[in-house]
Amino acid sequence: MTIVLILVVLAIGVLFGFAAHVDALTGRIGRQPARAQFERLRREAVALRAALRRAWQAACRANARAGAARLGATGK
Repeated sequence: MTIVLILVVLAIGVLFGFAAHVDALTGRIGRQPARAQFERLRREAVALRAALRRAWQAACRANARAGAARLGATGK
C-alpha cells in the first residue's frame, strides 16, 4: 500500500513537471514578462470600457426617444 502511494505521488509530480516544461517551451510561463501581460490586460480593459460606453450611450438615446414619444414630440 505504501509503495502504491509513493508511485501515485511520483506520477503526479512527473505530470506536473511535464506540464510546466511544456508551458515553458511554448512561452506561456517564464518567457513572457509580466509587463506584456499587463499591457494585454490593459488593452482588453480599454476595449471593454469603450463597448460599455457605447452601450450606455445607445441606451440613453433609446430612453430619450421613448420619453419624447410619450410626450408627443415630433423629433425636431
